[in-house]
Amino acid sequence: MKKAYTEQEIKILSENPNVKNVRRNRLGLTLEFRQKLYDEWVKVPRIGTIRKFLNENGVDTRMTKKIFYISLLRIILLWMVVKELVLLYF
Repeated sequence: MKKAYTEQEIKILSENPNVKNVRRNRLGLTLEFRQKLYDEWVKVPRIGTIRKFLNENGVDTRMTKKIFYISLLRIILLWMVVKELVLLYF
């Protein structure tokens, strides 16, 4: 069962400048923040790196869902592939 954010969690998360939007079942981060997160993850590619970076930047990981981390990892891996393709062809 997916975790839904409470009204209090939505309020707290939406006040964070790194959060683009938050709904009961979804948390969106700004592009700039995701790019910084990617840069940190490349240095130390572990799920702990994601949690640490989020916590250091005001996103309380106790409020986030497991599916959120999986989505972030997919984005990070996709960016890695795209960067490699750009370097390869340009």
